[in-house]
Amino acid sequence: MDSYSVVKVLHLTAISVFVGALFAQVRLVRSVEHGTVDVRKAVIDSVARLDVAVTIPALAISWAMGLVLIVMGSWFPASWLLAKLAVVIFLSGTHAYISGILVRLREIGDPPPALLKLETLILLSVLAIVGFAIAKSL
Repeated sequence: MDSYSVVKVLHLTAISVFVGALFAQVRLVRSVEHGTVDVRKAVIDSVARLDVAVTIPALAISWAMGLVLIVMGSWFPASWLLAKLAVVIFLSGTHAYISGILVRLREIGDPPPALLKLETLILLSVLAIVGFAIAKSL
């Protein structure tokens, strides 16, 4: 397997782990909206551990391998790439938003705010990224 293929596999694996963990975080935070304080604290602590152990490293590896692929492919500043980067930045911001909710919940203990349609936005973002990657080869 050549180096480009290895980097691509690492990139796609990290993205899959990141998106899966992001969905899990949203679901878990939403699941405690009506829970008791003890249940809420236990779930929030679990989600925070998931974030540190899985989500953040997967996000970092996704970005690092993505940047390596951009350099290896000499794709900058292709229009499909700029559009894809905008969506990737949105997904990274979504993670930051969820992380902020976790910090707020751990420190203040307020019930989680409604995460309106966040799962749908994550899914649409992933589909857009896949579409931009396919457009690259056209």
